[in-house]
Amino acid sequence: MSFYLRALRHGVLRLFTLPRLSLPILITLSFTLAAVLVVVAMSSNLIFKPLPDIKDEQSLYTINRTMAVSDDMRVSIFTTKRLALLAEQYKQYGKFAGFQADESAIKVDEVAYPVSRFDASDNFMTVVGGELLVGERPSQEHSQNAVWISQSLWRSAFQNNANVIGQTLQLEGQSLQVRGVVTDFSSFLSETDEKYAQQIWLYYNLAEQASKPTQMTIDGSLQPLFRKTQQAITTSDIEDFWLQYYQQESEQLGPMKQMFESMNPESTAVLYRDSLMAEQQTMIWFLLAAVTILLIMASLNLLNLFIAHYQQREQEFATHLCMGATRNKLLVMSFLENLSTFLLAAVLGLLGAAWLIRILPIISGGNIEMLELVKIDAVTILVALVAVLTINLFLRFYQPSNLIKRS
Repeated sequence: MSFYLRALRHGVLRLFTLPRLSLPILITLSFTLAAVLVVVAMSSNLIFKPLPDIKDEQSLYTINRTMAVSDDMRVSIFTTKRLALLAEQYKQYGKFAGFQADESAIKVDEVAYPVSRFDASDNFMTVVGGELLVGERPSQEHSQNAVWISQSLWRSAFQNNANVIGQTLQLEGQSLQVRGVVTDFSSFLSETDEKYAQQIWLYYNLAEQASKPTQMTIDGSLQPLFRKTQQAITTSDIEDFWLQYYQQESEQLGPMKQMFESMNPESTAVLYRDSLMAEQQTMIWFLLAAVTILLIMASLNLLNLFIAHYQQREQEFATHLCMGATRNKLLVMSFLENLSTFLLAAVLGLLGAAWLIRILPIISGGNIEMLELVKIDAVTILVALVAVLTINLFLRFYQPSNLIKRS
């Protein structure tokens, strides 16, 4: 057996024969790594990766006009009619769409299913994203009394039945006919704490909304979206639209115009991704810095443990040198001896991170959005391996090299 294979074998055996060394390493490093890897997974999935449901997210914008109802709360004053009028005025800029998300429940064969309900313009998949799996695309002709269901609801309520098209479900006492199955949509914020993969979609034609009467109530739930094809829409464009809208609808609006303008209105046009993630990116970067410092402190604690361990082996290193072993050979030996312990710590850290990710919604108290996108991915695994190998290299060069010189 070669010198290096014996070092690897000795490292594996040391996991069981030298618990006073291996257990503190495994406990300290795996627990610390679990915390680090959770934040790495959050940053990887929420900051760096593209949103899974959105195509070409760099050209998709959230547009809005809000009014302040309190010091820390603003409400959108857009309605489907106002969005339709805006889309007509700036149709040369690009495409407009809108959706509203809410929590609801349906019945299929008298079995109730909690769902996320979307009321969206029928061009939503074209403008925003998503894929039709079964059935026909929503259009003005066949959206009446019709519903499209998500893949998860298709699986749970209809057992992936290929003949789901034409079947009915009950929504708030109304029978709706299933016209299609679409992919699950997760890139949205919910006004409630619940977001379901089981979803239903009710579509409407956006252009038709322009002829509807002006609504005198505001619920602030509509999310207006803009896809740039020729020119990006700006807040100045939105301001110009509202000035024109006030003039055209002054009789129907009545005193609502004065109410809107007295509540500090503000127009916005930001990338859709930023509207979902911007407020928490700073927090994630702060957490990443904090857990990195925590990992460094844990490594320094391990250094003290290895100092005591290698001091006990000083005579062993001297013997190897007398028998002709080189300094580099002994450094590689110490690295290989520690490799199995550190790799096991990485595996335990990944398992701990996966468990922590499952309870993140509870730990965060609902303060972090889009947690359903967070998962252990290739980047997280790579960071775990790089972290433990780097710590092993650091310990290898710091303490054994000093002892070898002394020997």
